[in-house]
Amino acid sequence: MGMNLMETLVKKIDEMDELWKLADRNAVSLIKALRKGPMKVEEIEKLVPNSKVYLNELQRLGLISLQDNKFVLTKKGLTIVFSEDPNFSKANSIHSLFKEFLEEDKFIGNICVGYYEPHGDFRAITKDIHFTTYLTYSLGKYFEMDSFPIIFDVDVISKNLFNKSMIVVGGPVTNLVTKELNNFLPIRFVKEKDGWALVKKDQSFNRPDHGLIAKIPNPFNKKSTVLVLAGVRYTGTFAAILGLIKRADILSKNQTFAHVVRGIDLNNDGKPEDAEIVA
Repeated sequence: MGMNLMETLVKKIDEMDELWKLADRNAVSLIKALRKGPMKVEEIEKLVPNSKVYLNELQRLGLISLQDNKFVLTKKGLTIVFSEDPNFSKANSIHSLFKEFLEEDKFIGNICVGYYEPHGDFRAITKDIHFTTYLTYSLGKYFEMDSFPIIFDVDVISKNLFNKSMIVVGGPVTNLVTKELNNFLPIRFVKEKDGWALVKKDQSFNRPDHGLIAKIPNPFNKKSTVLVLAGVRYTGTFAAILGLIKRADILSKNQTFAHVVRGIDLNNDGKPEDAEIVA
């Protein structure tokens, strides 16, 4: 059975003395004993010499706690960090951001994209379906995606698959599921005189590279979650995907959120390579 990163205790070690305390034979024996189930102090004292010292230390670290006069493990593991590792911090943020979509470190949701043939009121053909390649490649670095999670908007509607947690890619013109969700979003797509825009209160964002990243409870099933990645145009959709991955440290601080991002073309090739949060 796999272990989710979020089920481990992350401990930054500044002094080697702290590491020796955790690596001590008696501390390890105590943890092994508690893995079998809750134990009373007197039971632990029979197994581990000078157990009070180790109980206090492990309690201080948050690895164990006292419940109903018995000590229990509160975490499945301990991750030790010797310095501020940006890659580790990134992985932690991604896992926190997608915790509702994970089960034992495996992605269990759907990724909903627009259909590749003309469909819907606007008879639109999606131009952003290939962006999901970047999305799945990026997410696959941090957790398992061993099934094919891509599903078309027309299938979600025809088969009534709204109840499952979904990442929805594309705006309301090309993705009919985004259209269905639009009225539930804190920042909505609005058809204006000169085209579509993202509207937040009295602010309007209508650049082609403006995109929306919104994580909300699924309005059709409060037990699941919806993450919308959609742009005013297809470049804005890619900006939303970039923003999700590159700004995960900011986004993961809140369980639900809605932000407008703007794509940043770093090498003047007409495509965004980065994205910044603008609202």
